[in-house]
Amino acid sequence: MDQEPSKLTLNEGSTINSSCLNCYDLSCLTLKNDSVVMDELSSSQTNNLCPTEAILLNESGEVGINEKNCIGCGLCVVSCPIGAIYIGKDDMAVVNRKNQNLEITNEPFHLESCDIASSSPAIQENEKRLRKIINLIDGLLTRTSVLNRLVCKSLQLTGLNTNLTRQGDVNLRMDAVSIYNDDYILVEIEHTADLDSPRDILDDFAVFCSRYDIDKNKTSGLIVLTELPNKRTEYWELITDIEAV
Repeated sequence: MDQEPSKLTLNEGSTINSSCLNCYDLSCLTLKNDSVVMDELSSSQTNNLCPTEAILLNESGEVGINEKNCIGCGLCVVSCPIGAIYIGKDDMAVVNRKNQNLEITNEPFHLESCDIASSSPAIQENEKRLRKIINLIDGLLTRTSVLNRLVCKSLQLTGLNTNLTRQGDVNLRMDAVSIYNDDYILVEIEHTADLDSPRDILDDFAVFCSRYDIDKNKTSGLIVLTELPNKRTEYWELITDIEAV
C-alpha cells in the first residue's frame, strides 16, 4: 500500500496534506555538511543528498523525481522539512503538489518553522523493501560509489559527521571516516558477505593510528554489510577473536 505525505496543521487548526513549497534551501537536494572530518578529504566531498541524483529541479524550477534513477532509499523523504515527499508507487519517492486548499505559487521562500505529523514512517524497514533497494544498487555500473554515498549520507543525516575517502588512498584505506565526540569511526562498506571486512578493519586501524598518531582507544570500527555471511558462526567467531586482541 502506498504511503502518504505528512499532515500540515495550519494556524487556524485545519489539517491538510503537506505539499512542496519550493523551499529556499532545498534540503531534499543538498545536505549541508560544514564539518570536515579530515582536511585532506574536504575536496572530495559532495553536498548532493541523493546517492543516484534522482531528485532534481525541472525546467520550471520545481523539485522532481527521475523515476529511472530512484532506488527508493528515502533520504529525500527524511530531509523534507514539511513531509511533502513520500514513498509511493513501486517504492519510489513522490513529491506531493496536490493541495486544493492552498494557492499554488512558484515564488521561493524560507521556511522558519512548522509542526508536522507523519501519517507513516519515511520508509518501512522490512526485508522485502531493503532487499529491493540493494538489488537496484547491485544492478548499477556505479554500484560501489552509490552504496558508499547512501551509507555516508545516511550517517550524516543522523548527525554523525562523515566523509568518504578517496579511492586508492593508501593512508585512508577504509571507505569512510566519521567522528563522534572527538572519537574516530572507521567505516567499511561491503557488497559481498565474506570474512574480509573484519580483517580490513584491523588493517585500517593499524595504518590510520600509525599514520596520524591517533590513540587506538579513540578509534572504533563500523562495518556496513548488505547481507550477513552464510557462515555466520565463523563471522562472529572472528569478531570475538578481534575483540580479544
